[in-house]
Amino acid sequence: MNEGQTRYAVHPQASHRAVGGEIFIVTSDRAFHRLSVPSAVDTFLAIAQGNARRADLEAQVVARYQVSAQQAHVDVGLFLQSLLDKQVIVVAEDAPCG
Repeated sequence: MNEGQTRYAVHPQASHRAVGGEIFIVTSDRAFHRLSVPSAVDTFLAIAQGNARRADLEAQVVARYQVSAQQAHVDVGLFLQSLLDKQVIVVAEDAPCG
């Protein structure tokens, strides 16, 4: 699969809440994560609204933050990998059913 077509979803065992323009997340290992950078908050919220394609997340960053497509590709990729490593999100195909 083309990496731009990869879909991401919030990890089914992670809980999150938006408060005052920030996102607070608790993962299954009881780790606490806070997103406060607007582009990170927007990207996470797009993922939380439904399985989000990487290409769509990158396009959103380009449109909202006037960065190049190349920069959005790098930045979104690093952010997604960080969220995956922290078990905040999963690749949608890996999400457990039910």
